[in-house]
Amino acid sequence: MRKEGVSTDDLEQKVGELEEEIIKKEILPIVTETIAPALKQVQRELVLVVDYNPNSPISVHLSRKTNITALLDAKIMEIDPQVEHRTGKKHEKPIERINGKTVLRVTFPDGTVIADKKAKVTIISMAVLKSQ
Repeated sequence: MRKEGVSTDDLEQKVGELEEEIIKKEILPIVTETIAPALKQVQRELVLVVDYNPNSPISVHLSRKTNITALLDAKIMEIDPQVEHRTGKKHEKPIERINGKTVLRVTFPDGTVIADKKAKVTIISMAVLKSQ
């Protein structure tokens, strides 16, 4: 795209943001959980630099003499703080169980049939029919 004179700034910025999100949300937590406990044995400041090239093995460099992060053109990445979630109370009132449908069919001596999907509708219809 560059050879054709098309600007790739926007694309490069979006790719960079996506890479930073992956590092921040997936890689940094793993690194923190595995390396931090081992580093507690070290009693002075140090800087670890991880060089990653997709086509080469990872290399790690150590510096005790100076804090090189100030010298590098590097972005500081930190894990998002853990948010504590409150636990809700369980329902104090138990959930009422509803039985399956009851189909009620009433046949009168004269052959009249009253039936509905709901038994209560059938009973109401019977009462209306009797009152007539």
